[in-house]
Formats: sequence, C-alpha cells, structure tokens
Amino acid sequence: MEKGYGVSLRNAYKLTRFLQITVYELWPDLKPSQPSARFDAAGLHRYSVHELRTRLKWRLHDLSEVSGVSKATLVQVENGHVPSLKNAAQIANALGVSVYQIWNLK
Repeated sequence: MEKGYGVSLRNAYKLTRFLQITVYELWPDLKPSQPSARFDAAGLHRYSVHELRTRLKWRLHDLSEVSGVSKATLVQVENGHVPSLKNAAQIANALGVSVYQIWNLK
C-alpha cells in the first residue's frame, strides 16, 4: 500500500506476476461487468489514456464523469503518473479497455 491510497498499480502487477494470475483474478470486483469491443479486443496494442480519450472525442470532464476519477488525477495520469489500481480500473472500464492495454509496467 502507498500512503493510504490503496494498492498501487505497480505493486499489483508485481504481485500478479509473482502469483502468475491477472489483476482481474486477484481482484474480481475490478473486472468490467461486460467486456467492451470499443478498441482492439486482442489487447496487443498499448494505448495512452490521452489517445483513447481523444479517439472517443471526450473532454477530460467527460472521462471524469464516466470513470468517477477526478480531472486532476486524469491530468496526472495523462502526464505519465501511474494511478492506483482502483483508479486504473475505473479509467480502463470507462474507456472500454483492459488495464493491460493502457499500462505496460515492468
């Protein structure tokens, strides 16, 4: 845990790599209720949040309302900050992609 903000995405990826499972298997409540085919279903291409948002012709305000993540946090994410697992899942779900399609953390 990092400073009371929940599980960091980096730590979640490390833990799931160690356990050889996905973040959705470890935290099933993060899994979207329905998979979206809005973008590449294969998940082979990595996208930036900004790229996905602009392809949908959404403003930051729109993504903030749909995802439930503040505009300030979204600006930080678009500028390279790695969000908490919860925020990452909310953003990915709103954009209709997997967290793995947006964040490729080593």
